[in-house]
Amino acid sequence: MNIEGIKLGKQTYRIRNHDALNIVVERLVEIDPTKSPAFDPDKHDGAIRYEYREPKYHSSVESALASLIGRAAGDSNARTLSELLGEIKQFKREIRRLMSVEGI
Repeated sequence: MNIEGIKLGKQTYRIRNHDALNIVVERLVEIDPTKSPAFDPDKHDGAIRYEYREPKYHSSVESALASLIGRAAGDSNARTLSELLGEIKQFKREIRRLMSVEGI
């Protein structure tokens, strides 16, 4: 299993099998090498790239999906509990929609 491009809120995630016992949720991050203190334009390419990072390991798909919702909620700009709850409900609807598209 390798499901990429799961857009929830401002972030993009993927869920993948790490091995027979672990499912991993990762966040897509932008890498700008020019911001590194070790960057040398004569030696390094300054092109921006994207990588999945910040792995969180889970023993089940259900746990991975719950983690995905929690991570997306953690990136929220909600100012009230009501706004946060609305966003969490929207994330759950989006995951259900994606699961129906994927045939799960």
